Amino acid sequence: MSVHHVDTLDDPRVAPYRNLKDRELARQGDRFVAEGEHLVRRLLASDFPTESVMVAHRRADEVVPAVPEAVPVYLVPDELMKGVIGFPFHSGVIAVGRRRRLSLDEAIQRRPRLTVVICPETKQHREHGRPDPHQRSLRR
Repeated sequence: MSVHHVDTLDDPRVAPYRNLKDRELARQGDRFVAEGEHLVRRLLASDFPTESVMVAHRRADEVVPAVPEAVPVYLVPDELMKGVIGFPFHSGVIAVGRRRRLSLDEAIQRRPRLTVVICPETKQHREHGRPDPHQRSLRR
């Protein structure tokens, strides 16, 4: 098992956890955050790659055994976990995953009833027959 004790947020291995805004992580390589034991376990069971898992010491015994050997686990003191989140984080379990880019063929194979509409020349949503949500209704 790849378990690492981390005592400071300056540790480069936990850099993705320092800024948990999804759009910041996405800009850095299509990452996303799973917060809480339930979502972390779902991520680990899915086909999305899990980059790493951060666990507060108090949760280590119950969570670490569920993490596959190839996924690094960072054990941190509870106070450090609060510093990562910016407020008391009661669950003590968080993970970083990577979004997978599917080709159109892969998407269709995964969901054979998937409907895909490609409109490369469309510039406004009104061109799809959907009313502008900001436009007032002409009905009285």
